[in-house]
Amino acid sequence: THLELCLVSFTHSLDGRLGFSVRGGSEHGLSIFVSKVEDNSTAAGLRVGDKLVEVNGISLESITMSSAVKVLTGSNRLRMVVRRVVLCLLFSLADSTVM
Repeated sequence: THLELCLVSFTHSLDGRLGFSVRGGSEHGLSIFVSKVEDNSTAAGLRVGDKLVEVNGISLESITMSSAVKVLTGSNRLRMVVRRVVLCLLFSLADSTVM
């Protein structure tokens, strides 16, 4: 596994919903993480487990949940930097069987 930074940009849906949920916050000793992404939402580029690093140029490192929500809902357009865990599957060609 390794970590990578990803840029995700989107606008809120027409009904004003973000299309995703977050958990964490500095009051719990945690960063802000994506906990749910609604199917077919404008936030479909996000993945559960993504760590929100920055939103619209504002750092979300060591931020409370209430402050993070203000940042996330304060603009219709979101440009986010997220840290994503990427799983790498390694296998040996010598161990595989070709049919």
